[in-house]
Amino acid sequence: GRDLEKLYLARISAPLEACTVDAPIGRIRGADPGRFGTRGDLIEPRSARTDFRPATPEETAGLVPGHWIVARIHTGRTHQIRVHLVHLGHAIVGDALYGGAPSDRLWLHAWRLGLKHPVTGEDLRLEAPPERFRP
Repeated sequence: GRDLEKLYLARISAPLEACTVDAPIGRIRGADPGRFGTRGDLIEPRSARTDFRPATPEETAGLVPGHWIVARIHTGRTHQIRVHLVHLGHAIVGDALYGGAPSDRLWLHAWRLGLKHPVTGEDLRLEAPPERFRP
């Protein structure tokens, strides 16, 4: 029913204001290695929507300093957050496939999941703290 709330943390190289990207994503024809995009000769593009906002100081307390954003996906396309950030000109740090600043890791973390309990209807919020991004 698309009633899940999926939030991710990502570190990018420059600040990004809150925005929504509503752009179809498809495999880029002829790309080697295979990549996805929002423009050009795309194979079977499918609708995709992602909300971005700067992470708050409370959300990033104790993490490596940098420009952190929160991404909320409304669809679940392959590489959706990575592709939508490139669409905005803000690749994720360490994302060599999509032109991100060099790093020993991809600075993207599946962070929070919100859903309703299937029996009780209670709002549940599950969180995976980003421990690997602490200094």
